[in-house]
Amino acid sequence: MKQENIWKPDRNYYFGNKSQYYGQSIAVLMFNDHRYLRILFETIVSKALRLSFRESFKKDLSEFFKLSKKIENKSELHKNLEFYLYQGEEIHEKKSKIICPHCNEREAKYFPLVNYLSHGFSLNPEFVFCDNKECRKRARFCARENIAERCFKFSIFEITSKYLDADYYNKHRKDVIDLFKKVFSIPVINDQFAFDFFSK
Repeated sequence: MKQENIWKPDRNYYFGNKSQYYGQSIAVLMFNDHRYLRILFETIVSKALRLSFRESFKKDLSEFFKLSKKIENKSELHKNLEFYLYQGEEIHEKKSKIICPHCNEREAKYFPLVNYLSHGFSLNPEFVFCDNKECRKRARFCARENIAERCFKFSIFEITSKYLDADYYNKHRKDVIDLFKKVFSIPVINDQFAFDFFSK
């Protein structure tokens, strides 16, 4: 999903007083409420292109990126949402800071969502693995459950919230954040660090 000549912000974008997230930056909200940002972005694109609800509902985030490129004179909010959400999907291109525990040689690039029949998918950060076939097999064996393989990207926040009951959501959101902190050596999530994380 490579995007040419992508616009890049030179400072944080903060929501105004009409937003439920007044005073908060998009960069930090990527960690705290990715779903809100994604829906807002898709709504802006849909309105600009006059897409019906049915047309919008059938499209995923990658398709909205393509549609967004057709829109001229984008607002600052639109441009910032597009930038951060796109970077969130490409975050796996950043250099991982942890080594695959199965071969102890390559960068870990994937992690499993373990499928527990009782409450859907659960993130298990212990079984990260690289793109080697043997390591993938070992990760599946260690999990001893049906797993869905995912690369490191921010839409994983929505996968956990979609399949888990509301009571589990906060715990698994924390699991994702803890995993990303380990993979990308994130010391603390604040406005400046989050901005640098996505823009550099």
